[in-house]
Amino acid sequence: MQNLTYIIKRLLLALLIVFGVSMIIYFLIRMMPVDYITSKFSSQIQGGGMTQEDLNRILALYGLDDNSFMGIVKGYFEWFGNFMRGDMGVSFQYGDKVENVIGRYMGTSFII
Repeated sequence: MQNLTYIIKRLLLALLIVFGVSMIIYFLIRMMPVDYITSKFSSQIQGGGMTQEDLNRILALYGLDDNSFMGIVKGYFEWFGNFMRGDMGVSFQYGDKVENVIGRYMGTSFII
């Protein structure tokens, strides 16, 4: 019985640590001076192929338009809620679901 209690405590502590680390990483990424979408489309905005309003609509679509503290907190809990439902979102780089991208490259990671 004592071993089972120890294992349960360790698993709960591990979940708390994963939650805390995910929150810290999310906040650090959102507080960077430039986000991925802005840097990706900056040349199109400068070239006239896209307006600032178009960029703002894309940022709103991904929930990245509000960089206030409460906006970041709201975004984290929306992301976490989607994650808990099994929806990890869409990869900006590959344009595919994140779970598909992870599955595609997981074997390589295990081999390494």
